[in-house]
This record gives sequence, structure tokens and C-alpha cells, in this order.
Amino acid sequence: MHNDEKIQLIHRRVEYLKRDRKLEAGYMTMEEYIHSEAERRAKEMAETLAKPMAESLAASKIAQNIVALLAELGSVPEELRECIAAEKREDTLAAWLKLAARADSIEEFQSKM
Repeated sequence: MHNDEKIQLIHRRVEYLKRDRKLEAGYMTMEEYIHSEAERRAKEMAETLAKPMAESLAASKIAQNIVALLAELGSVPEELRECIAAEKREDTLAAWLKLAARADSIEEFQSKM
């Protein structure tokens, strides 16, 4: 044990608190509360993030499909790829997907989008 008076005093207080059953029960209750609150917040965050992440993944997949269809018509310019990838509205992407499926050329697709 240290010779420092302050450390000895802190040590005696900690030992006293460890022997006090009511205080121990209070700490256990507080620890349980903190644990359950952390779980609740984590679940809430997961639920909050799940929908936007799913929508973002769906939009990304549609964008990839548009580019894949256009690639069958020729070389897709990087600027067009970036434009398609940047779009997040599913209704717009769905319209572009149909347009890409019907287009005879990349230029036709670009002119109608």
C-alpha cells in the first residue's frame, strides 16, 4: 500500500463502500440501468439507420443495373456513371432503368434522361 495519506484515505473509503450492501445494491441497479439504456439506444439507432441504409443500397443496385445495361450499348462515359451513381431517388432511377433497357444508344439514353 502507498504511503501517501490521500491514497490511503481513498482506499479506506472504497473498502467501506464495498462493505455497504445498500450502496452495493444501488450501484448494481445503476449498472443495470446504464446497460439497459445503452441497449435501448443501440436498438433505436439501428432502427433509425436501417431504412435509409436499405434505401441507399437499393438505389445503388439500381444504378449499377442501369450502367450495366448501358455498357451493353458501348463505353459509358465516366461523367454519366457518376451522374447515375449520385441519383438517390428511386422513382428517377426506376425511370432511367426502363429508359436504359429501351435505348438503342448511350446518346439516346442521355438525351431522354
